[in-house]
Amino acid sequence: MTPASDRDARELARQLREPQGDDGIRIGNVMHAGNFRMTQACFASLGLTEGGTLLEIGHGNAAHVPGLLQACPEIRFQGLDVSSLMRDEAARLNHAAVQRGLAVFTQYDGGCFPFSAQQFDAAMSVNTVYFLPQPLAFLEETYRVLRPGAPFSLAFADKAFMRQQAFAQHGFSLFGTDEMVALLEAAQFKVLGVETHQDIMPSAHAHGAGVARLFHVVQAVR
Repeated sequence: MTPASDRDARELARQLREPQGDDGIRIGNVMHAGNFRMTQACFASLGLTEGGTLLEIGHGNAAHVPGLLQACPEIRFQGLDVSSLMRDEAARLNHAAVQRGLAVFTQYDGGCFPFSAQQFDAAMSVNTVYFLPQPLAFLEETYRVLRPGAPFSLAFADKAFMRQQAFAQHGFSLFGTDEMVALLEAAQFKVLGVETHQDIMPSAHAHGAGVARLFHVVQAVR
């Protein structure tokens, strides 16, 4: 890897972790496109059929939220993200839902969730595990804010695939399914199963070709 390409990979890794500035808007759009099928699979795995409040940790620009609300009209959506830019973009793109009280977007510092115990009826998180400084603490916080019996689904790209991505060499933590199941169980979740899917990840560069990717959705319950 040349010094220039290494700098590009570092900058992309930084933006994927916490989108900022004008380029952060573009990266937010790239993440939406890249995460779309993962998000659909993660949401579907929750099996939501009734009302209640769904927490999504790491929602990005939340351009997917209208589809979730349409798929399950009885739910309300609570987003939580470390990026103030993504919080603001999410609120802008979901202005109507925010105005109707169907969606709320909150920024946090990546540590304790700013919510009371047993507040949510379901939770999901897509492509966030790579950036967690303390993954067990993250899962314990998720467990804390869920009501007993609430489902939680976590989606992430296959470890072997991520090892091939230049940006993932810069501060990403990679997990296999066995490792993630062990972490969830350590956080007191009951793991119900693991689904594996394949899709095409769009390139983060305007004219780059997409690449085939395996991803996993781990289903658990509080």
